[in-house]
Amino acid sequence: MKVALILNENRPLSTYPSVFNTAHILSKKGWKVSLFVPENMIVDYELKNVKIIKFAITKQAIIGLLPTLFKYTRGYNLLISFHQYALIGAGLINLFYRIPFVYFCLEILAFDQIMSFKSKIRKRLEIFFNKRAVLTIVQDVVRKNMIFNLHKLNNETIFCVPNSYMGIVNQNGDYLRKKWGIPEDRIIVLYAGGIEQWAIDEKIIAAVKDWDDKFVFVLHGWSRDGYIEKLRPIINEINMEKTKIYLSEDTLSIHEYEQMVSSADIGLCWYRKNLPENVKKIGFSSGKFSSFLRSGLPVIVPTYLEGISNFIEKYQFGIEVPDEFEIKKALTTISSDYQKFRNNAFQFYKERIDFEINFEKVFNKLNDILRLDYFR
Repeated sequence: MKVALILNENRPLSTYPSVFNTAHILSKKGWKVSLFVPENMIVDYELKNVKIIKFAITKQAIIGLLPTLFKYTRGYNLLISFHQYALIGAGLINLFYRIPFVYFCLEILAFDQIMSFKSKIRKRLEIFFNKRAVLTIVQDVVRKNMIFNLHKLNNETIFCVPNSYMGIVNQNGDYLRKKWGIPEDRIIVLYAGGIEQWAIDEKIIAAVKDWDDKFVFVLHGWSRDGYIEKLRPIINEINMEKTKIYLSEDTLSIHEYEQMVSSADIGLCWYRKNLPENVKKIGFSSGKFSSFLRSGLPVIVPTYLEGISNFIEKYQFGIEVPDEFEIKKALTTISSDYQKFRNNAFQFYKERIDFEINFEKVFNKLNDILRLDYFR
């Protein structure tokens, strides 16, 4: 089977585990895999036996993508598109070459996030082509219901595969302790992700001031909107007496990222209140959530995030709290029975979150579809 994966995004490839894991699994199963990415994308994840094809960056992304798809995809058996522009491109190719396509949806943009006329047109095109995809993949049942209602899809064609990795990282490293000189008797609480205004607010920093001194907070990530500069003075003020917050802005390879996460003790899977629907229902599409559990980190999450809280109550791999200032109580609870929470985090990841286990049902369905020569 010959398959093209299409990704039109601007972060390094290593930050898209759903993409490189899909490529890796299909290649391992003997499929001929090509990955189409923008010409400026940093391909920082080694994919054996996967052909990388780059397309031009243009103001309207579809204009740069389409000529490359037309040139290379004739004769392919399947297209797998990630996000809006890639789906529209795959849908247009299908009209000409009759190649079946899959929509692996990484972001469900509801109409509460769509303001401009162009964005509304693009959303309508996304829905139009999504209805024609042979499969749609989202990350969990909450998001499945969301896209089912928003795009009016056939429920039987929607599959759930968490935004996650393959296998666990069962090690207690010293990456963060070495990097920042954090004493062995301190418990490291890690936030890893966007340090941006849409994701967190300054209350997450202010709350650390009241934490017990045995806990330290590592804030790792990127800031494309400059929000980090607003947080920096607050961090400096809290750190005046003793260092409680460490700000990490390094760009890490996937191996370094694994080392960093596994060297922490507790993961803070946090998003601010008053979120758009796509983020409020982030569930298993949260990259930090899966990376924390993969390394056995008990997690603390806000109660207003849908798709995680019911699992926390049942599987006991973390604690949910209503706001930033309740995090300190959760830290004390987790640290008092740490090994139980850690074991539960590993177990839940292996049973429910691991990418390869969840992707198997998608692979079997794709085999059935292509075996029947679905479109030809």
